[in-house]
Amino acid sequence: MPYKDIEKQREARNRWRHLNPEKYKAQLKKSNSAKWMKKHSLFYDEIKSYDLDTKVKVLYEVSQRTRKKMYEHFVIPFSEQIEEKISIQKKKARNRYCYEWKCADPHRYQKILDRHKIGRNKKKFKKCYSIYIKIRSYDIDQKAKALHNINGQIRKNIYKYFIVPFSDQIEEKIAKAQRREYFIKQKPAIKKRIDNQWGYAKKWMTDRGCDCGEGNITKLSFHHRDPSQKENTIRKMCKYSLDKVKAELKKGVVKCKNCHTIIHAGTSEEREEALIKQYLKAPPKKATVYRNKLMIWEFKKSLSCVKCGIDDPVILLFHHIDSKNKHKKISILYKAGRDTINKEIGKTACLCHNCHEDFHYLIGYHVPTTQQQLESYVGKKIIPLKAHIQDYLPIINQNVSEYYNLPFLIT
Repeated sequence: MPYKDIEKQREARNRWRHLNPEKYKAQLKKSNSAKWMKKHSLFYDEIKSYDLDTKVKVLYEVSQRTRKKMYEHFVIPFSEQIEEKISIQKKKARNRYCYEWKCADPHRYQKILDRHKIGRNKKKFKKCYSIYIKIRSYDIDQKAKALHNINGQIRKNIYKYFIVPFSDQIEEKIAKAQRREYFIKQKPAIKKRIDNQWGYAKKWMTDRGCDCGEGNITKLSFHHRDPSQKENTIRKMCKYSLDKVKAELKKGVVKCKNCHTIIHAGTSEEREEALIKQYLKAPPKKATVYRNKLMIWEFKKSLSCVKCGIDDPVILLFHHIDSKNKHKKISILYKAGRDTINKEIGKTACLCHNCHEDFHYLIGYHVPTTQQQLESYVGKKIIPLKAHIQDYLPIINQNVSEYYNLPFLIT
């Protein structure tokens, strides 16, 4: 046949194949099946009369896919038993081969074994955690919430295999949530430990008491001898071990609130001298602030504690009789006008530091107080203070002029 006719036949066949793909596939399948049957029918006729062990021996070299086709088309009996015996023999042969290989080159054997193990683990992981592919579309908070209860190493693999973006931000949010959960879980134990340490510290301070004779724990505080050695307050140190609390207690002495205030603020003479120096050195913009401080100081000289009667102005303070009427602390009203200061002082009564601390301890810290509660504590009727601090301005100028011998300041 001429070459051109062969080419024409080939082109016509290819054209028909493209125009009729389904018919072509069916025809190909039929021809392949016929070829396969023709090829293996002799093989089947040969092993038809063999016993089970001989069949296994013959079919051992045949691929598993071909064996399955043989069982299907030629109906070879005992197919399950044949497959079982072949699998056992192949497993033994594989183990024997691995053992020989391991003995010959153990390093390379272990390396390939690890590589196969990693591959198997990767497939298992992807199959097990494929559900987390959907979190790609979540925002950071939702991702953190979804991955919150998963082990850290598993989360890393999820980022690696499923390419979850913003992994650093997710890890930060998860770490915060886990710390919060841990704290909530450990909170009762932490609280119990702090209470035990604080109980020890309170007993230690009560046993010693203040030099002035005060022994009520509600009025006592701890004073560090050397501020440079101070690590923290005793109350805050109680969250650590008892040994640290004991080491911190050795650094100081017990003082009542009044004595502690005098140690830090100085005696009345020292305090007055300091206020006068501040007033004289103050720039013009701050002169009003220090002048108001001095006027309130002079007003305090005429007062005494409504509970214990102590009259040292260093340890006296203004307590708001009814906390609902409180606008601001007196200590932050120095910048305000004198009328505002007078009005705010008119809502208060005078208490020393000891009595003020004791009153708030009995009522409860950060709890709104009333006049009735204060009168019940003091044991008498409370009259609010009446202040006219501007009346003390001449006394201030007189004191300043006497201190510095500046007679032109006298008004």
